[in-house]
Amino acid sequence: MAYVDDNKIHSHLDRLAYDEYREKTGLFGDYWMPAVASVAGLAALLSWNSTSGKPLHTGLWRAGLIVPACAAAGLWIRDSKREKNRLKWAGYRHYIELHPEDFPPYPRRVKVGETLAPWIPRRPGW
Repeated sequence: MAYVDDNKIHSHLDRLAYDEYREKTGLFGDYWMPAVASVAGLAALLSWNSTSGKPLHTGLWRAGLIVPACAAAGLWIRDSKREKNRLKWAGYRHYIELHPEDFPPYPRRVKVGETLAPWIPRRPGW
């Protein structure tokens, strides 16, 4: 079977280039932060009622305010983290573009068979 180099990354800039596949999130990737924040807000409300000695359903109208507010906070946190990461990687990319001499191109990929030396078995007693 012939060796096929499917690796499209040949330099450090290729590694940092925009890739649609890497930008896609999983099934829950976009929604886990708002969901966790909403559940945490509801749990905080219920635990406040529990520690105050009140029934859990007391002031349940507050849940209608707290859960969407916490979901919005989760969306804001998610988007701010993504923007922070984009800026960080854009800075790395810009540095690599300004200083290409510090980042030589990747060497050619070597097969395992090319690294093995010829071997002659020598068995004592034969």
